[in-house]
Amino acid sequence: MICLHAGPPKRPLVATLAVFTFFALLYLSHLTWRSTGRSRIKYSAPKHSSSIPPAANTPLRPPELAKPENLTISGMVFFGRRSRVRSLHCYLERNLVDNGGWLDEVRFFANTKDKDDLAFLDQILKRSPRYKKIFIEKPVWWPDHTKLWRQVERGTMYIKLDDDIMWLADDAIPNMVTTKLHNPDLLAVSANVINGPPLSFLHYHHDALHPYFPELLPSNKKDEQPDPRQTPKNDTEKRSLPSWRPSEHPFWEGPNDFEWPLENEPPSDGHRWLRVPRRQGFEPHARRQVDLRFLGSNLRELGNRRAAALLIAGKT
Repeated sequence: MICLHAGPPKRPLVATLAVFTFFALLYLSHLTWRSTGRSRIKYSAPKHSSSIPPAANTPLRPPELAKPENLTISGMVFFGRRSRVRSLHCYLERNLVDNGGWLDEVRFFANTKDKDDLAFLDQILKRSPRYKKIFIEKPVWWPDHTKLWRQVERGTMYIKLDDDIMWLADDAIPNMVTTKLHNPDLLAVSANVINGPPLSFLHYHHDALHPYFPELLPSNKKDEQPDPRQTPKNDTEKRSLPSWRPSEHPFWEGPNDFEWPLENEPPSDGHRWLRVPRRQGFEPHARRQVDLRFLGSNLRELGNRRAAALLIAGKT
């Protein structure tokens, strides 16, 4: 999660020294790690007594979250692309209080002048009285998005959702609201964003994100591959089609110096993207060129494939 402080800066000198000390310790720990080497570190599984079951056999049961009383929780959507909102709207409706969710209302900021987009928004507004349309005189883009926050009211918890969210966990909003309430000094709490540049680096190093390369096929093999877009005429043709599940695909094979820039076009119709195995001395080019800037190139490249992007903030 990304947390920002709410109030004015307190003791800037102390805060600066604390940050400097943290990075100094981090650097020293890195040097110590390199000097000792991984080969000297051994891990042993803990021994379990007969009276205590192993953790693997103990189901994780998070505490039941209850929606706080006397607090309005409002969703904020900077609406501008109906093609994406078609997916997001399913999760918005699911999270309304009428359907057992935590959203008391959803405010759609009409950040577009496209007539078809606005007509689609009007259709959504008819589905629930909890939906509200906020008119914007002139569409804005970053960094002018900050102007839209002038519409907020004190005493309300706001859940800011990008209009291109493609998936949202059922407990995402309850957990974020609870985290914010337990940490009132924080200005904002961010969700664990999938395909978001600031967190992709962490996901990769925790084995939650894997690089993929297009399958490399000899020219004489490409013609032999069945077209996955073709509708099978019978069960035999259906079984001959390649599986679309990445878990059933082989690992990518190719030279260590292979590169595939993000701006490249797909190599061929019907090709597969295969997971790149992690092997010693091989760092995929796609991983090396990840741009960790908030508004860097990766944000533009991944914008159409983002799975979730949330920000929660409280106005007190």
